[in-house]
Amino acid sequence: MSKELEAIDKISEQLEGYKTELAEKADKATIEGAETDIKSLRESLDELTEKEIDKSIESINGTLKEMFEQIATMREDQQQSKESNKGSKMMTYKQLRESVAKFVEERYPKGGKNDGAFPSIKMPAPINKAPETFGFNQTFNGDGTGVQIDVLTGREVDPTLYQRNIKKRLILDHIPITSISVPKLYYLEKEEVGDTEATAGDPGSADWITSGGEKPKRSFRLKTGEVEAKKVAIFGTVEDKLLRDVASMENWIREDFMNEMLKKYNDGLLNNDPSVNPDAPLGMKTNAVAFTATPAFDGTFANGASNLIDQIVATAAFMANNNESPSKVFIADDNFYSLHVLKANDSKYLNNDMLYTNAFGQLFIAGIEVVKVDNLDVPSTHLLMISQDLGFKVRNYGSMVFERGLNESDFRYDRTSYRGYQQVLSYIAEQRENSVVYDTLANIATAIETAA
Repeated sequence: MSKELEAIDKISEQLEGYKTELAEKADKATIEGAETDIKSLRESLDELTEKEIDKSIESINGTLKEMFEQIATMREDQQQSKESNKGSKMMTYKQLRESVAKFVEERYPKGGKNDGAFPSIKMPAPINKAPETFGFNQTFNGDGTGVQIDVLTGREVDPTLYQRNIKKRLILDHIPITSISVPKLYYLEKEEVGDTEATAGDPGSADWITSGGEKPKRSFRLKTGEVEAKKVAIFGTVEDKLLRDVASMENWIREDFMNEMLKKYNDGLLNNDPSVNPDAPLGMKTNAVAFTATPAFDGTFANGASNLIDQIVATAAFMANNNESPSKVFIADDNFYSLHVLKANDSKYLNNDMLYTNAFGQLFIAGIEVVKVDNLDVPSTHLLMISQDLGFKVRNYGSMVFERGLNESDFRYDRTSYRGYQQVLSYIAEQRENSVVYDTLANIATAIETAA
């Protein structure tokens, strides 16, 4: 069978399917006309010119398109009827628009005067709405109208929305995050100060005494810190026609909005200085301490250049010297891979027992996990190390929100608005700032290569 005959048979099968679904609602004259056109096309296929064949198929497709739109309307009415029978009090999207249209007509009569501003109308949607996907062979008209059709056209839409890969997020992936139910948080810091009878500024401590002797005095007071939630937010509108024509559009909007918020969320909690931008939370790097060589590493490499392994171990020693337990060190992707190709003076790869990769692919140096992160979070010139009991705290005030609704003139222009937001707060007590070390590799190298 020729490709032309195969196409005609598929069109005929489609017509029969539409005829069956419409049943008594089908227009008899329209269907009979289409059947006659299909029969005539099949019988005269060898005699017609290419232009005549295209014109005939275009006419048949037009009829099928009208029938499909009738079926789509019928399915929507059936769905609304089902929702109504369930006793749902939630208005459907179509019902809401009809209700608003009636309101507009009554409040803003043609030729009349407005008696007030058009109200803001919001229609919430479930945040955890199941993702929608394209059908495998779903196609669209090529004339720019974007109307969905089921006729075989030799085209299909790739269901993937291609975009740049999203960078890794250091804060979200590695920093413990809990939730609170209020937008303001107070935390207490212990301030060690002496009492009036003790040495000025000396809080006192335990000591060895003779039996029956006076016990040494001890005192401290509490200092209060407070932090308020900061909001990251996003807003946008989309034409309803695009939402109808592209089944996955709302899912893509949700994914895009949340990715943008999470990107800004990660950046703020990592880099922001509230004294510069008070609308964003405290960033972990802001109060991080810089590296200082400990006695054991002061001038250790004075006779030779240190490498990245040496600089990581020296930073861990500095953190341990400040009564913190080094847990993870974050370095840029390229620095991470460079660790595996370090060579000795004889140009052979180093076989250093301190480098250990476990079964999960995690790399450890001297027992500290080495994590590769995007160089936008930690540049190739720096390293960031945190302790096991991290003093930097992050709290989410509520969950991330994604909502749709009608904003201002959206109804008038057949648009739908979307918004998203997340509220978060962060802080680090002054006594725990040593739990985060952030410095340049050059500074660390200089400190351990130069004798005091």
